[in-house]
Amino acid sequence: MTSRKPHVLAHLVHSGPTGNLKLTVLSLPQAGHLLKHYAGYDEDDSDGVEQAAQQVSDRLGNLPLAVLQVESYIKQCQISIPVFSQIHRKESDLHHVYLEKDRVQD
Repeated sequence: MTSRKPHVLAHLVHSGPTGNLKLTVLSLPQAGHLLKHYAGYDEDDSDGVEQAAQQVSDRLGNLPLAVLQVESYIKQCQISIPVFSQIHRKESDLHHVYLEKDRVQD
């Protein structure tokens, strides 16, 4: 289970198995690099890919788990980071990514 709310985390620590991992918000360059790396764009230094990766990461609040979820979606749908960024231009568009059941397999 994940949460960004301190009271939920406190409850998890006291009621669940021991051990938790605190993930902090990444810097924009770190989040963009994480997205590029796991989406398979490590070797692509083009401005379009770098800019799109940072735009998507910024829209996700540079949250590492959110970035990894979108990376997985990008790979599953076999689209590029720039195409994803173009399709999902607004933050609110990202909320619909997981509702497109016909494009994502369990």
